[in-house]
Amino acid sequence: MLDEHRNVEALTVCLQEIKMGPDPEKELLRRQATRQSATRLINTFSFRYYNSSTDTGQHGTAIFTNTRPTKIIYGVNDADIDFEGRTLAVVLPDFTVVNSYCPCEGMQRENADKRRRYMKGVTNLLAWLERPKRGDIAPRSVLWVGDKNGVIGDEDVHPKWFNSPGCQTDDQAEYRQQISQTG
Repeated sequence: MLDEHRNVEALTVCLQEIKMGPDPEKELLRRQATRQSATRLINTFSFRYYNSSTDTGQHGTAIFTNTRPTKIIYGVNDADIDFEGRTLAVVLPDFTVVNSYCPCEGMQRENADKRRRYMKGVTNLLAWLERPKRGDIAPRSVLWVGDKNGVIGDEDVHPKWFNSPGCQTDDQAEYRQQISQTG
């Protein structure tokens, strides 16, 4: 990935599905396939944060930045979901970045309730982060990035995936509603 973007001077990079254990950098440097890219990330970004799943090889998010955060937030305040490492936020001096990896509903929609609960947690986190805090003169700007495992309209999906989880009409309506609530 880094080789494809070598001329981009990013101030912050967010990754999802990092699938690392408790020491992601050690794991990335140990693997031959990721050693070169990991070395570049580590050498390029002064501040590196990981929210790894307690189950190695599952989920996980990461944020790399050259701006010192004033606060780091792990999760959406839901212990039944947060152990999966799906959400990581950094509060930077001028704005906040929220990196999330939304659960997929599953082919039989067996995870639909978990997905809805997670999205409600993210919506609440985004709303809380946007609210002015003591000393703020205006709401904070919040940038929400990541893998949402969903689309807001048919134009956002290949026709062969129209009836897939995250792409169905009711999923699209829920996602549009969330976006309208969070901006």
